[in-house]
Order: sequence, then structure tokens, then C-alpha cells
Amino acid sequence: MKSRRNTVFLMLGMILLLIIPAKLSAGNIIIEGFDGYFTNDALKAKWTVSGEASKDIAIDWDITGLIAPSGNFMKYTYNAANSMWGGLVEPVHTGANAGLFPLDLTGANAGLQFYLKGDGTSNTICFRFYDYFSDGTEAVWQSQPISLKNDTWEIVRVPFVVDTDKQYGLHLFSTTGAGQGTKLELARSLGHIGRFQIVLDNPNKSDTQDHSFYLDEFRAVDFFPPNAPEQYCLEDFEGYPDTGIFKTAWQGFGYPTRDYVLWQMPDSPEGYRNAYWLYNADQTTTWGMAFRTRAGIISNLDISHLRDGGVQFLLKGDGTDNKFLFRWTDTQNNYWGSNWISIKDTTWHWVSVPFVVDTLDGFRWLGNDPNGTYWTPNIGTIDDLQLSLTRINEIRMDIRFPVIDNTYRALQIDAIYAVSRLPAKDPVAVDDFENYIDSEDLKLSWNQFGTGSIALDLNGETSTSGLHSMTISYNGSTGYTAVRKRNILPALNFAKMKGGIQFWLKGDGTSNRITFRLQNGDEMWESYPIPLKDTSWKLWAVKFIADSTTGFRYLGNNPDNPVWSSNVGTKAQLYGDLASIDQVRFYLRNPQTVDQGYSFSLDRLEGVDEIDKEAIVSAVQGKNLNQQPDLFELEQNYPNPFNPVTTIAYSLASPGHVKIEVFNVLGQRVKTLVDANQSAGAFKVQFDASEVTSGLYFYQLTVDNVRSTGAFTRIKRMLVLK
Repeated sequence: MKSRRNTVFLMLGMILLLIIPAKLSAGNIIIEGFDGYFTNDALKAKWTVSGEASKDIAIDWDITGLIAPSGNFMKYTYNAANSMWGGLVEPVHTGANAGLFPLDLTGANAGLQFYLKGDGTSNTICFRFYDYFSDGTEAVWQSQPISLKNDTWEIVRVPFVVDTDKQYGLHLFSTTGAGQGTKLELARSLGHIGRFQIVLDNPNKSDTQDHSFYLDEFRAVDFFPPNAPEQYCLEDFEGYPDTGIFKTAWQGFGYPTRDYVLWQMPDSPEGYRNAYWLYNADQTTTWGMAFRTRAGIISNLDISHLRDGGVQFLLKGDGTDNKFLFRWTDTQNNYWGSNWISIKDTTWHWVSVPFVVDTLDGFRWLGNDPNGTYWTPNIGTIDDLQLSLTRINEIRMDIRFPVIDNTYRALQIDAIYAVSRLPAKDPVAVDDFENYIDSEDLKLSWNQFGTGSIALDLNGETSTSGLHSMTISYNGSTGYTAVRKRNILPALNFAKMKGGIQFWLKGDGTSNRITFRLQNGDEMWESYPIPLKDTSWKLWAVKFIADSTTGFRYLGNNPDNPVWSSNVGTKAQLYGDLASIDQVRFYLRNPQTVDQGYSFSLDRLEGVDEIDKEAIVSAVQGKNLNQQPDLFELEQNYPNPFNPVTTIAYSLASPGHVKIEVFNVLGQRVKTLVDANQSAGAFKVQFDASEVTSGLYFYQLTVDNVRSTGAFTRIKRMLVLK
């Protein structure tokens, strides 16, 4: 037995030696670890302090080896009594010792993390970095306040996201250029950091004592814990100082299991430690192996308040075709398990299992007899599942019937969370226009049509998301224009996306509007009209809902009738068609009849599971229309054709006497809808056509007493179908 154990540890040691020299992943960058400094003078040659509160920095260490960092770390000492604003510590950023800069952190998708041991005071620190531009200007980005109250080691995380509320990410602290603190500007700044600091921000000056806090291992990483509204950490392995204590909480068993250890490597994905499960499927293998929490570690856990979310964890597979499942047991011995999870991917990645009863994407009931069959004909109900979520007492991973190849392999697991909302799925790209060589190449995939069309071009200027965008030119005096990407093969599948379609739009300054259409064969769904008024890039979104304002409405299945039907459709209809989108289109109908060429641009169309916070949702109502308009506008009635009621929206840039009238094709007034003085703003009025016959009608907006012009008039057409 002793000989076999020695063999196992020898094999594990060999695997460690093979893995240790491996390069870090592209998104896992150790910026500073402090283990290379053996004297204070060596540290001070590379790091410096400033500010009246700063007193000193020094290299420190802990001989017990039981604290979070390994090796050396930095001690920062301060006294706030005579401080104007505080103090800071930073790497030297100029001269021969500025070895870190310029620093490129664009490969790290999540953010910055580091160890912090606070001083027990109510003071705070923040992370700050500088982006120096070639024209001599600069942008300074700063994190949310970080408390020094905790005097034990903890991991601090600063996500690389824009957060103007100063709670979770980074905000533009100051700039001498034209920066506005957008997501794109942050991404650019992360590409060439010229200086970064830990700032002691306005400490308590009435405290005249010296205090010290400690810093270690600054790292930019690809993975952070979930950022869900609510979450429960089932395990992240950071609380175990060594493998011995780790094994008192977790157990690997089954003949193939050879060992399980607490793993700490430079490429650790979340935090600094994770679980390493070593196995060898040989001839002794029967059913397989498992890795689970020991009895009493989880006791009658209630996470039912997270029932709308699911479980997510980080996994690094072993490259085999073996599979495992995630399962839990409740106090009544009900077993719930996911579908089989692939371990083919040998890079760290998130695995998500929603709290739904489903044999593919969610959980299914495995039975309540530990000696029974693993799968049962009865997969359970959502009520059963949610009841079980109130009394969990074990979580576990099972590999069943692995391929017997007598080879040592390992799975690595980290950051097991129950969350109220699972992370968004990766976007489904429609087009980002980066792969086209020139305009002629673009036209092989996209084409422009309509009597008002002038040109369709690939724009070579830097856009919101790359070097190319698509520009559509038209003349409103000659009619409408439209573009389409047709014959999309394989068809796009948006059916698992909960969000909608997003795209970047750069308008032409007119009061014209465009609509966006999705097609599945002859089934057509179209958005509410989107304005072209803004000539800067804006991110727009149309929700995946069957709705006449913020989402898509059903147009019917007649390709010769490209107008709204009276039926907005149903969610089931919409998601049925979203599974196979083979054509997308943009329409500019009924433009202003101005004999002049205009151009607008589109970029980066994609279907998303979660609409970006920066996106403007296409809507007839909402905060954007509550702002005072800067133009007089008359919208196309909606729906059109209609029976019997339609809505007419209009905007007033200044107060005036408003009249909206409906005329038939003979020019006879049919009805007056509005005749009143109105203030500036956005308005709607309904026209009930119950008393008129089918046919073409005109509606006219007239505003008297308009500043500068004296009057405003606009006429549009509408169609009554009975």
C-alpha cells in the first residue's frame, strides 16, 4: 500500500513539474509579486511613495506560512495627521527603473486583483491608472473606494468595466483630453497604461497614530466571481491554507481517484487557489469516481431565493471525451443532477446550469435511493426542484464510466456559485464588417435597393468596434432606401437569447428614421422606427419581445407586403422564427423629400442574451422621448395598415398652436384629431377609422407660431384595411 501511495505522489510531482513552467494564459498577467525583492533598498528602487501621509514602504513576510500570500509582500506605513489629501504608493514610472510601463492589460477580460491586509481603520484606498496620449493629454481612471477595515488578508478585485456610480468598476477620474469615460475609451486606455497607483484617499486626520496596510501580487485576470444581483458562494477554495485542511472539507473517492490537492499556480483563474482532482481510469475502475463536500460542510442550506438563476463554476478539463455531471443532495435524499458536462476543453471556462427542470440545459431528479439507478423516468417538477433548494446538504461532481486508458489525468474546479442570474451567453454575430476588403466585397453579402438609393460603401474610418463600418447613402426626394444581408447560411439562431438585437448607428442629422427587420423565410418581424438625428455613434437595441414599441412586431408572411399587419404576434411565434434567421434588413421609408444626398452608418450587429447598459432601446415611449425634442417631427402612424385604430406620434421643439387633420384622397377633411395650444415635447394621438371606408388617407401636422419659421407643416400617408 505504501509503495502504491509513493507512486501516486511521484506521478503527481511529475505532473507538477510539467505544468509549472507553462506560460500564463493571455488574460492572466502577473504585474508584480514582490518575491523578487530581498531588501528594502531593492523595493524602493522600483516602488515609490508620495503625499504628506506616506511614511515608508518595506518588504515583509510571514514565517508561519499560513497567510494568503506566499513569499514576500509590501508593507505601506502612513500617518494622516499632517496630510492634505492622503498618500500613494506606485511603481516607478519614469527613467531606467520604469520596467512595468507602458503596460498593456487589454488581454485580461475581467480586471485587476490583488491581496490586501488592512489596518483596521475606517480609511479607504483606491486603484488608479493613467493613460498618456501622444498629443500630450491624459486620462486618469479610478476604482471604487476599497475599505481598510479588514485586518486579515483578502482578495480585492477591480473589474475593467465603466461604472459611473463608483461602486463596482472604474470611472474617469480626470482627463485633459476629450474623453467621456465610455467603455470603448476604457478599453483603449487599458492598452497603454503609463502609470498606476494605490491611493490612500483623504484619511482621517484626527488619528495621529502610524498605521500600516499590506499589498501583494497584483494580477490582471480573465475571471472574476459572478456579478449577479444575488449570489451564494458554495466554494472558491481561497479559505484553505493548505491541502491538509482542504481535504477535511472535500473528498475524492472511487477507484480511479488518485489524489486531490489544493492548487495554486500562476494561471489560477479566480482568486489564487482551486481544486486539482487527479485520476487514473485503469482496470480497477467500476462505475467511476466522484468529488464531493464531506458530511456536515453544507447543512440544510436554503438557496431557494436564487431559484430564477442557477449554478455556475469554473472548469478546466482534461482533453478527453469523458463527461461528468454536477449534482446536489437534499436532506430528504433527493438527488438532482445536470446533464453530462464535457471535459474536452483544457482551458478555464465557465459552466452554467440553470435551476430549471430540463434534461438538456437544467437539472433532473435522479431519484432518492443511493443504491438505485442513476437516471429515473421521472425527471421531477419545478416545484420539487424549488423545494429541494431549501435543504441542500451536499454538492458533488461525478464522472461515470470513464474510458479505461490507464493514463493520469486531472480536472480542475474553482468558484462554485449559486446565483440569481446566470451570466449572459456569448453574442451571436450578424456582421461587424471587419472581414470585407472593400465596398465591392461588401456588396457580395449586402445589397441596397429602393428608388432613393445612392450608394452602399465600406467605411474605412475607425468606428466603434473596429476599422470598418457600412455606410448607406440616399436621396429622400426620389423615395425610400433599404439594405439587406440575405441568404445567411447557416441561418442565425437567436432562440436562446433573452435580450435582443444590438447595433451601432451613426445618423445623418435628419429627422428620418429607420426600422430593423428579421426574416425567417417569408416570416417577417420589424422594430419600431429609430431616429437618424444623432450624428455620433450610438448603440441601439431592439428587444426580443413581441411588442409594438420596444421589441419586434409580426409583419405577416407576404414578402410583397413590407408594412405592419394589425397583429403584433406572440412570444412563441417570435422565438420560433428566431431559431432560423436567414435575412436581416434596414428600411428608411417615407424620408424627408429633400433633394440632397445623406449618409448614415451601421456597425457590429449582434444578437445578445443581455442588452448592454449603454444601449438605447428602440421605443415610442421612454426616457429618450421625455427629453425636450430639438426638431419638429411627425412620425409614421403605427400600425400601418390598420383596422380600426392607429397611433400618430409627433414632437414639438417649441410651443405652438397644433392642428392634426385627416384627409381622404380627394382632399376632403375627414376628422380633426388635435386643435390646441401645446408646449414643447413628445405627443401621441389616436385615430379611430371605424366610420370611414378602406383606402388611402393623409394626415397633416400644422404648428403655428413656430420661432424663426413662423409655421411647420408635414403630411404623411396611411392605409385603412377592413
